[in-house]
Amino acid sequence: MDEWPVEAVERVRALEAENAELRGQLLTQGAQIAALQERLGLTSMNSSKPPANDGPQVKRPRGRPSKRRRGGQPGHAGHKPAMVAPAEVDRIVALRPCQCVALRDCAPTLWALLLDPQIEATNNVAERRLRCPVIKRKLSFGTQSNRGSRYIERAYSADVTLREQRRPVLPFLADALYAHLVQAEPPSLLPAFG
Repeated sequence: MDEWPVEAVERVRALEAENAELRGQLLTQGAQIAALQERLGLTSMNSSKPPANDGPQVKRPRGRPSKRRRGGQPGHAGHKPAMVAPAEVDRIVALRPCQCVALRDCAPTLWALLLDPQIEATNNVAERRLRCPVIKRKLSFGTQSNRGSRYIERAYSADVTLREQRRPVLPFLADALYAHLVQAEPPSLLPAFG
C-alpha cells in the first residue's frame, strides 16, 4: 500500500471506516430484531401481557370441565342481607295501596288485566312492539343528551301504543303539543275501558 497513490489510500481508509460503522449498525439492528422477535412470541400465558392483547391467533388451552353446575353450590350460605332479630323489631308497618295516593288513583288500570280477558298478564307483546324502534335507535347511534333520549323513548312508546290501540298518531301528538303550550291536561295513552 506504500506505493499506492495518496488518493487511493485515503479512499481505502474511508471505506474501511464506513465498513466498521456499518458493521456496528448491523450488530445493533440484529440485537433489535432479536428483541422484537422475542416480543412477538409473548402471550398472556408466558408474560405479564393481558389476555386482551393476545389477538385471535392465540389458542387458549381449555381446562377440564368442572363437575359442578353453574350458580350457587349445595351447602353454600349465599349472600343475603342480614335479617333483624325478632326481639329488635319495635314496630311493623303494613303498606297498602290505599295509603299511596299515586297507586290509589291508578288502581283501576293496574288491575285491568284481571277484569279484561284480552289483556295479557305479560309484557311480551309490548316488548315485541318496541323491538323495531329500539333497533332504529341503535342504528342511528342514539342521541346526544339525556333529554333527547327521554324524548325518543317517549315518542316511540307513544307511537307504538297508539298504533296498538288503532288510534291515529298525528292528532294525538298535535293534541299533546297544544296541551303543553296552553298548560292543559295532556291526552291519555290509556285505552278507554267500559
